[in-house]
Amino acid sequence: MKILLIETALTENSTTKLMSHRFIEFYKEKHPDVEVIEWDINKTEIGKISLNSENFATFWKDVEADKYIEELKTVDKIVFGAPIINVHYSANAKNFFDAICLADKTFSYKYSKKGDAIGLLDNIKNVQILTSQGFSKKVKILNKMQDTIAGTWKFLGAKHVQPTVTVYSAPGFASKEEAVKSVEEELKKAAQTF
Repeated sequence: MKILLIETALTENSTTKLMSHRFIEFYKEKHPDVEVIEWDINKTEIGKISLNSENFATFWKDVEADKYIEELKTVDKIVFGAPIINVHYSANAKNFFDAICLADKTFSYKYSKKGDAIGLLDNIKNVQILTSQGFSKKVKILNKMQDTIAGTWKFLGAKHVQPTVTVYSAPGFASKEEAVKSVEEELKKAAQTF
């Protein structure tokens, strides 16, 4: 079993990263032999280069998209850590999806009978999305970015996407660790069904 942990947070000790690592700890309690690979998108070309009109012809080569796509085809499960910034997921998350959403590599229309896309990353059995946001739980109705992330993974062929676990840090926790502790039971349950 191989899990890929994809971090799209902008800071090294973000709440989302703490959540992701805590989730992996809980998962490893029942699956100690699991192989975990971690991608910190900040430390890749994907985190530094955004798709735009000036680099459209070279973007996928510049960010080494094929390397990441090939690795995605070898994993069984994905943990996707995504902070919600200004009511949206981070630019790193957007850059990541721009890099890997490639026709005939991660999805295809060729063999579709109804014109729908067929996801080519059907080796991915499960995806767990973990988010953090700085505003209160009451504002969550405005924030459907988790659904966009989940929909993208389903579009690419993931067989199942677990319900998102979100830390709402507006209540004024003393620390990021305390904020993550507020969702620890949710993380444990999610790790058990992952």
